[in-house]
Amino acid sequence: MEDSVKKEYEAAFLVREEQDASAIEEIISKKGEFKSKLPLRKQVLAYKIGKDTTAFLGVVRFFATGEVAKELEQELQMNTSIIRSLIVKAEKEEVENKERAAKKPETEEKKDVVLSNEDLVKQIEELVS
Repeated sequence: MEDSVKKEYEAAFLVREEQDASAIEEIISKKGEFKSKLPLRKQVLAYKIGKDTTAFLGVVRFFATGEVAKELEQELQMNTSIIRSLIVKAEKEEVENKERAAKKPETEEKKDVVLSNEDLVKQIEELVS
């Protein structure tokens, strides 16, 4: 199967310094079509990775073929300024301002009818006969 169809991918990475993120974006834009990125966020790591206890978390979306995505993943793993990286197929973005389905008109509530004992007996007799 030929893998020439461009798909949307998402690359998540942890870097030691903020300026290292621009190098990652540069690498991705050389081989793929850059789409969007989330702002870098300083993250306390759940466990120590080497000597690092904190890192900057970045997420980048891009379009590329499957082969290019694999090459990018290998290139990111070889980069010493990157602590961890992961490239996955991107899920469709959910629209933030979804229009809600129109509410169905509320049905009128049935009024509780209070029946006397005599009326109840009449209704029961009608149903039984």
